[in-house]
Amino acid sequence: TAVDYAWQIADILTAVHEKNIIHRDLKPQNLIVDGEGRLHLMDFGTAKLTNKESNLTKAGAVLGTPRYMAPEQLEPKLGEIGEYTDLFPLGLMIYEMIAGRPAIQGDSFHSIFYELLFRQPSSLVDVNPAVPIALEQLCTRLQATKATDRPQLEMNCTILSKHCHSNFAYH
Repeated sequence: TAVDYAWQIADILTAVHEKNIIHRDLKPQNLIVDGEGRLHLMDFGTAKLTNKESNLTKAGAVLGTPRYMAPEQLEPKLGEIGEYTDLFPLGLMIYEMIAGRPAIQGDSFHSIFYELLFRQPSSLVDVNPAVPIALEQLCTRLQATKATDRPQLEMNCTILSKHCHSNFAYH
């Protein structure tokens, strides 16, 4: 289910972050499902080690897939690149899996960047009133423009685990 996949992604991010790695390009295309229904994260080409100074990327360089980028990847005033950077696309993917459409609708780099920086987070309840309120709130908070306004990963796993077997209908 969508919530089970979201929980698996949060669990994967917990393991990645425990190794001091920020993925920086979390998106559906970088996840693969094995024969047992387990997700695996791929493509660490833009990843960053958090416990080392790195000169692999220049200051101000924009890395990642625009539709799934965290706002701080575009505007450093919104927060430093860190664990929260990987949480923003998790919120976008939760929305997309349940709503059946992308949270970011832009059709050009400029319109996508504008949405990432200035839009209000997309509401799941507007699309599906049966979505549990805790899941709606989590999805909305994960899409916060300011990095530090996003919830910690442990809270994400707890909320998602609670709703893994919910009966609400989704895409």
